[in-house]
Amino acid sequence: GASISGKVAVRGTFDDANFSYAYLYYGQGTNPTQWNGIVYLGSKVGPEPGLLANWETTALANGDYVIRLKVYDKAGNVKNFDLPVKLANMNIYNYSANPNIISPNTDEVQDTTTITSQITTNSNWTLNIKDSSNNTKRTFTGTGATISQVWNGKDSNGAVVPDGVYTYYIDATDPVTQASAPQVSGTITVDNTLPAANITEPASGASISGKVAVRGTFDDAN
Repeated sequence: GASISGKVAVRGTFDDANFSYAYLYYGQGTNPTQWNGIVYLGSKVGPEPGLLANWETTALANGDYVIRLKVYDKAGNVKNFDLPVKLANMNIYNYSANPNIISPNTDEVQDTTTITSQITTNSNWTLNIKDSSNNTKRTFTGTGATISQVWNGKDSNGAVVPDGVYTYYIDATDPVTQASAPQVSGTITVDNTLPAANITEPASGASISGKVAVRGTFDDAN
């Protein structure tokens, strides 16, 4: 009944004087009706426990499972050994900030960003936004299997943060199993600086005619 997650090392032994082959399976639920192969085993393992397989579980739904070792001999005898386990994977995925560049200057154009993600199970999640010196500027918390959190470019005191690159960090914990997901992160750029622009030719107020060469410069970090 152990709780497992990620890539799981399955170890065990099997033997028979007339051993033929063995299979390692898994089935979902406490009483599976369908079995999925993990690995074919063509050689005996024992008497010391050996590695039967590294079972990758991250793509499976959480819950009860049974690992079955099925051993066949040349006389047609079959032995099943069933091991119940509980899968408690925690992963945060499909995370992003859209847009990832904002200008929180109340002009109603990219004043905010929405940070979204999905979590493998209902979780208590925390979203921290930090500056380049690792200072926390804003923290959001919630519960659920999805996150959709708007950030308006302001710190916890309601002040617009300075221009720069900010990193958001997402953490999540399963309140039932206390399993924690690996932390994920991404970046958001805050840019309230207007582009630099200048027309250098013709001169201001100049009289012009015909085909006029217009020269100038413009620049912006983003």
